[in-house]
Formats: sequence, C-alpha cells, structure tokens
Amino acid sequence: MNGDENSGSIQIINSDEHTDQHLFQHEIDTVEKITTENNDNCTNTAINDATSDNNSDNSYSQNSVIFYFKRLFTVALKTIKTPYFMLSAFVKAADYKVALGFIIIQSFLFAGSIASIFDSVNDLLSNVTPLFSSSLYSSATFSIMKSFFVTLISSILLMLIFASIIHIFVTLLMKTKATYKQMLCIASSKCIAQIPFTVVAFIVSMFSPVTALFIAGLGTLLGCFFVTSAIKGLNNASDNKVPYVAFLSFAVLAVITYALIKLILPVFLSSSLLSIKRGLY
Repeated sequence: MNGDENSGSIQIINSDEHTDQHLFQHEIDTVEKITTENNDNCTNTAINDATSDNNSDNSYSQNSVIFYFKRLFTVALKTIKTPYFMLSAFVKAADYKVALGFIIIQSFLFAGSIASIFDSVNDLLSNVTPLFSSSLYSSATFSIMKSFFVTLISSILLMLIFASIIHIFVTLLMKTKATYKQMLCIASSKCIAQIPFTVVAFIVSMFSPVTALFIAGLGTLLGCFFVTSAIKGLNNASDNKVPYVAFLSFAVLAVITYALIKLILPVFLSSSLLSIKRGLY
C-alpha cells in the first residue's frame, strides 16, 4: 500500500512539473492557432483581389502585430493570476521577444510618468517664481522632452544590464546553465509587475507627484517577488540560493541606478537647478 501511495504522489509531482513546463507554450499556441487561422482567411481572400500581393503582405504584417500583443497580454494576465507557474514556464520557454516587449512598454510608461511629474513641478514653479522674477522661472524649469527620452533610454538600458547582473549571480552561485534570453525573461518579470502600477502612477502624477512615486515604488516592490519566482524557473535552481541571487542582483542594480542618475541628471536640468544639485552632494 505504501508503495502505491508513494507512486501516486510521484505522479502528482510529475504532473505539476509537466504543467509548469508546458503552460506557457500551451497558452501561446492557443493564441497562435487562432491568429494563424485569421491569417489564412485573409490570405485566401487576398488571392482573389487584383492587388493580392500588397493586401496579403499588409494583412500578414497587421496580424503579426496583433498576435504579438496578444502574446504579451496572455503572458501578463496569466502571470497576474498564477505568478509562480507562469513565470517559471516563461523562463523555461525563453521567449525573449515577449520579454523585450514588456521592457519597452514599462520604459515608455515610466518615462511618461517622470515627464508628467516634472511637468507638475514646472507648473508649481510657475506659480511661485513670478513673485520674484520671470527669468528665475525660465532658468529653474525642467526640460520635459529631454527628461522623457533620457528616462526612456536609461530604463531600457538598465533592464538589459539587470539581465546581465542576474546572469552573473546565477552562474556564480547556482552553477547552472542559463542563457541570456532566459535572463531577459527574468528581468522582464519585474516590468510585468510594474506596468499596472506605472499606469496608475502616470494618471496620479498629474495631481500628486509624491503619491505617484509611492505607487510606482509599490510596483517595484512586487517586481522583487516576481523576479524571485522567475529565477526558480531555471533548471536545477537551488531554492536556498534563489533569495541571495535576487538580493544581490537588486543591490547591484540599485548602485548602478544611483550612479546612472548622477550621470544623466545634468542632461535635463537647468543651470540654476544644477547649482542646487551640486550643493546636495
């Protein structure tokens, strides 16, 4: 009897592992099948058209974009519902294209939030500085466009660096074979957690910049847990070493982020604000 019970337990465990490994691809295949059928229908219709070549190319391109965003939505939704299982499957699948999509989307949203916060600060300055001089306002405002693009590029760069940092600690501490594509998936899990919070922060930033930063911070906090769960999706990942890999990766990322902020801050600060900045360090 004990042998049968143990055998049944092993079957349940194997079933869970099988589900973990194939959940991601199953969801993607489902979306892909529906989209492929739509592509075939569009192509067959285009054959009978006098401009069939152009229509077919345009239809294929449009449906490919739609399919890609469906994949993003599917992964995000499944991750919110079942973080551990979906992130583990996501890492095993090493779908770096989807990972890059999350990184870019989060970077755009975060850059927009920062630009909105700076715009709110400029509005505040516009109500204060005229009491002194009009030249003070023009010399103490933030450049919105510069802040947006600098933040966008910096955010994407930081996530690519974050993937490399995780790769280093996974290799050193876990001694397990992993690809950079898998590291991109792990790093992007942080973005999956942050995206909903960043959307809310972007809206709130128009009214309360401080509250917006707090909300964005909550997304980063959840991202720490998502990254930890995603690391567990690596083959032969040691549960005892996962917390240390995550902690060290975020610690190094924080140091690099601080150094990058100091480096790029002068790009979109005026001379007056630069003088204030120098007095703070």
